Amino acid sequence: MSIKSSRRKIDEIDDEILRLLVRRCEVVLEIAEIKHREKIPVRDKERERQMFESQLVAAEKLGLNPDAVRKVFDCIIKHSLIIQLAAADGGRKT
Repeated sequence: MSIKSSRRKIDEIDDEILRLLVRRCEVVLEIAEIKHREKIPVRDKERERQMFESQLVAAEKLGLNPDAVRKVFDCIIKHSLIIQLAAADGGRKT
């Protein structure tokens, strides 16, 4: 095993993470459309709390740093809110 082959593995994992983020954004847009149609507020703080709680438990079980995982998902959720707000305003931003 070399550093070059290990870095290639990291690159492949990063590409997979990006593909998953794209899929997540697509689902976020679906949710934005449903919320708009059903007149549901964009922000659901209880859902966010539940997500963070679930992710932190999963992080600990996987041996990950819960604070680091919380920061990652905080960014993801903030981006999801931006997408939903843009969709609510008639634009589609991913």
